[in-house]
Amino acid sequence: MHVLHVSNSLVAGGSELHLLALCRHLGALGVTQTVAYLHERPVSRTLKDNFEAIGVPAIPAHAEGRYNVTFPLAVSSIVARIGPDILHTHLPRADLAGAFVTLRARSLPWVISMHNIYGAHSWSGAALLPVLDVVWRRADLIIAVSGAVAEWLIGRGIDPGRVRMIHYGIDDEAFAPPPGDPKARWGWSGRPVVTAIGRLTPHKGFATLISAWQVVHAQMPDAVLAIAGWDVQGYRQVLEAQIDALGLQDAVRLMGFLDDVPAFLAAGDVFAHPTTSEGFGQVMIEAMAAARPIVCSRIPPLMEIVVDGETGVFVPPGDAEALGAALLRILTDPEAPAMGARGRARVRAHYSAARMAERTLDVYSEVLGLRSPAPVRAAGGS
Repeated sequence: MHVLHVSNSLVAGGSELHLLALCRHLGALGVTQTVAYLHERPVSRTLKDNFEAIGVPAIPAHAEGRYNVTFPLAVSSIVARIGPDILHTHLPRADLAGAFVTLRARSLPWVISMHNIYGAHSWSGAALLPVLDVVWRRADLIIAVSGAVAEWLIGRGIDPGRVRMIHYGIDDEAFAPPPGDPKARWGWSGRPVVTAIGRLTPHKGFATLISAWQVVHAQMPDAVLAIAGWDVQGYRQVLEAQIDALGLQDAVRLMGFLDDVPAFLAAGDVFAHPTTSEGFGQVMIEAMAAARPIVCSRIPPLMEIVVDGETGVFVPPGDAEALGAALLRILTDPEAPAMGARGRARVRAHYSAARMAERTLDVYSEVLGLRSPAPVRAAGGS
């Protein structure tokens, strides 16, 4: 079985890291794979070498620029050249290419992975949703990365019988807490630390988190809030101005993009995820795998991951006062390490990359079965 994955980019992010883990474990199951990617942005680390290191060729479609409309032809050319058994697209722009390709190669089975819930408040391309509704209905099967995404798809008119829910999975051992003092690397030894990770965009809730830090800072002036993530649209300047206005320059650190996520997570005592919109939240299971208790927004995808009061606590999205109080409570709770340990156990039980790959392979087998011609029954046969 040869699968062609098509991704918007190979820049390190949630969906791209998910795809890398999926390819690694599908390869271990004997699946041959190629990845085509539409563009690369130089603002962050590319995963191209990581894919090729696990034997998955990465082919550029050279569709740089938001308004480039040649990418469907480029992907169609790649399909014609390598002749895959299954087309698997990831993210809306790649889905548009998938629709074009399967109009030309009608016998090619097509699977979509839906990585997010797309809306005007969280996605600049929301005006395309009516077009994408038509595109998504044409796929053979759709993998939703959370129950919330599955419900959203069904609410948009997608046939429930064509939706399969498969949570993200990770290699939890990569996030196991290391020996020694992980805070020393950043000069935080002996200080309470809260970490957060995500692209610097408004819907990730970092402005709320910075406002919430006033509550923590008033009681724990030596505590550090460290936010890692690459700046997508210049939003870092907005956050820096907020930090300056609140007088939190010595208490809040904007770390930029970090290569070593496990080391960064290990340096924190608590992980905060104040997002207002999420498709799944891979960074949540990474933080839980690092045995860190979670404080996050009470929104449907995250409510599938965190067990309130056992592996973390929920707060209303956008409520800075509640977020600050929750962070302060967990930072001072002697039971917080046990909460983190329960989170790590939950990841190992429910969110392994191997399990994700096995269930994805089941989808591939199913879609190939859907496209196989029915056996011809001999006349007079029973």
